[in-house]
Amino acid sequence: MNIKSAKKELKNTISIYIDTLPSGLPLIPYEKQRPIFLLGAPGIGKTAIVHEVAREMSLPLVSYSMTHLTRQSAVGLPYIMEQEYGSLCTREPCAFAEAQNEKSAMPIETEKTRVTRYTMGEVIAAVYDAMEKSGQKKGILFLDEINCISETLLPTVLQFLQYKTFANYPLPEGWVIVTAGNPKEYNRSARDFDVATLDRLKVLSVTEDSTSFIEYARERKLHGAVLSFLEINPSYSYSLKKTAEGYAYATPRGWEDLSLFLKAYELKGYEVSVELVLEYISDSEIAGRFAVYYALYQKMQASYPFGDILSESYDDSVKEKAQNAPFDERLSMLEYLHELLIQDMEPLVDNMVDINPKSATAENQESGLIDMRAENARKRLEASFHFIEDVWGEDQELVYHITLLTADSISAHFIAGYGSPAYSRLSHLIRPTETRDELKRILKQSPI
Repeated sequence: MNIKSAKKELKNTISIYIDTLPSGLPLIPYEKQRPIFLLGAPGIGKTAIVHEVAREMSLPLVSYSMTHLTRQSAVGLPYIMEQEYGSLCTREPCAFAEAQNEKSAMPIETEKTRVTRYTMGEVIAAVYDAMEKSGQKKGILFLDEINCISETLLPTVLQFLQYKTFANYPLPEGWVIVTAGNPKEYNRSARDFDVATLDRLKVLSVTEDSTSFIEYARERKLHGAVLSFLEINPSYSYSLKKTAEGYAYATPRGWEDLSLFLKAYELKGYEVSVELVLEYISDSEIAGRFAVYYALYQKMQASYPFGDILSESYDDSVKEKAQNAPFDERLSMLEYLHELLIQDMEPLVDNMVDINPKSATAENQESGLIDMRAENARKRLEASFHFIEDVWGEDQELVYHITLLTADSISAHFIAGYGSPAYSRLSHLIRPTETRDELKRILKQSPI
């Protein structure tokens, strides 16, 4: 399954595990709640969706990387204590058996001996700390890189997955165990679990999926150059090649981290080089292509007066240049227009308490119920439609634009709350997000 489906299944499973019947009993008995095992290639977002689910479900999250966990931190430190046990009658082997056969009760001699016990390990202690801090009795314990544990820790962890207990300390009921790991071909220290172990886990095999990642990237507001580059080249969102020097790769995690640095570099006025891209995208071919595209993206922003476009004050030379622009430039323009509109809308959507479509009527505008910022954002939104219609008509560029606005949660909320005459007029062009790849294909083939 792709990462989007895995997130949905993860969320559904946790919801079932923590829910109860009217009697107060869990929907699934605690001992039957299999730990969830997310198995998939590195960097595709397994860890990210666990954190997202915890946030969306308002559940405390305790997270550990199993490669850094020791037996002491899991089980706790040993200590010696005295314990009284019934005498084993080592001197008289048959005395105990004879006593058992007698009908009358006989006192059994006891003797003290020293035994090993364990303190509470830091994993279980961290769970109790999270419960105290959050005030909640239910949560998620996330154990990352579960199949990379050391030989000394393996029996302890397998016992925990089966019985939810470290030493004598059980995981509190209401806490769900979620684990993640990479297949052996991606990680030298990874191991295959045997069938007996896998049969006690709920295994979600996660595969890379460019569409899911691009949707996620939009929600996370990755850099516009990254978004448009991956829209044009979706196969580059995840790539893993074995070379003579090792592995050359590009992963969703790498693109997200690169996006953060691109924004920071631009704020600082630093020059973005291919060397910077290679720090996050090790595939030299992909990194090189992106570095070239990024330079073109920056040039595109400087070449078009987007302020004039969104105030409808551009001249015919801008229109002619846009009409003759190649595919990647047109797509970049649409992506950047969308990015500018989202910047207008986001603070307004964040402050919306009740989304009331009627608030955008002409009558309410005249009564001053829509503040100036919202009205300005609406005007710029309308201008984006007018520009695209003026340049390309009701062609695929307009379909792509309205599809982006529909799929993005911020623009969708803004339009629902404040309205958009152009959006309403052109709503017949709306297509589901699943057709975005088809739109790009048509857009690429359309005459310049």
